[in-house]
Amino acid sequence: MKGKVIRVADGDTITILDSDNTQVRIRLYGIDCPESHQDFGTVAKKFTADHCFQKVVTVEVKDIDRYGRTVGIVLLPDGNNLNKELLRPA
Repeated sequence: MKGKVIRVADGDTITILDSDNTQVRIRLYGIDCPESHQDFGTVAKKFTADHCFQKVVTVEVKDIDRYGRTVGIVLLPDGNNLNKELLRPA
């Protein structure tokens, strides 16, 4: 699945607009970032936004969670894996 990132809810949840102009919420597979109101939550959100906001990404779908979000691995336009980038030491 491919789409343009139109929203970053927090460090581990984004929304893309797919080729059918449908909004799809994506939860990053294997990643659990702090929520925006928790310590480092805004840092995690900014990191994710800096890497993918307004870019066309590819999502390797792994599952659909209980909230209806697509769970997947997000590949950036440069080929990097966003999920792994979030785990990379600073």
